Amino acid sequence: MRFKNILLIIISCLFFSCTQYKDMVYVRAKQNISDTLYYDSNYRQYLLRAGDILDVVIKSTNPELSRILGQINTRTGTTSDANRFINKRLSGYKIGKDGKIKIPIIGEIEVEGKTLEEAETAVCDAVDAKFNNAYVRVNLVSFEVTVIGEAGGSAVIFHKDKVSMLDLIARCKPTNYADLHEILILRPMEKSTKTFLIDLTRSDLLTDENFYLQPDDIVYFKPIRTKTIRIALSEYSMFLSFLSSIAGITSTLLFILSLKK
Repeated sequence: MRFKNILLIIISCLFFSCTQYKDMVYVRAKQNISDTLYYDSNYRQYLLRAGDILDVVIKSTNPELSRILGQINTRTGTTSDANRFINKRLSGYKIGKDGKIKIPIIGEIEVEGKTLEEAETAVCDAVDAKFNNAYVRVNLVSFEVTVIGEAGGSAVIFHKDKVSMLDLIARCKPTNYADLHEILILRPMEKSTKTFLIDLTRSDLLTDENFYLQPDDIVYFKPIRTKTIRIALSEYSMFLSFLSSIAGITSTLLFILSLKK
């Protein structure tokens, strides 16, 4: 009778600890295979802030001008080796506390509070004031997101400025214990930290204003509640296995001793 009660407890734990299929599906939209759904994006362009690092490339078809501009572009790390992104991050132009970047020959340019497109226009205007027929490209090379919880603990670096939660998941690969209903995002602000939750299973996930991440975000994948049950059950199973082994050894020894009598 006691064995039956133990077996019933184990079966109950297994039943209640099972993760439901609906809790593991992203963007759970009611859609037929032949349907095409459209979602309005709430993406807001990132506004540059102090501490961001920019890769600024200035080129020209004029050989003489290219020679002069080469003094600027050598800082951007435009090599094609495996460390290209790291080089750009280390040698790019960091936005100072005054909101400006300082480019040799060109001078100081205010870019804080601007989008990347606006910053590129500002740099282009500053270059045009000194040179003609120059091409300008500005990229953000400091897009880093920290991931903790049921997705490991690491810093994920992106080579683009538009990064969604699905982009992050593709890179960090959360475990099956991650609670997709409550992903906690901590976003450092100038004098505070903004926190909010996002549900990755919602059908309207793509329209959520927090679907897109920002540089320096911290994303915490909380564990599902049943993880503790599964861990306890696993430990309990190991303990039962140990007792079973001891019982088996003891039974064998007793049998051998009985044969000697």
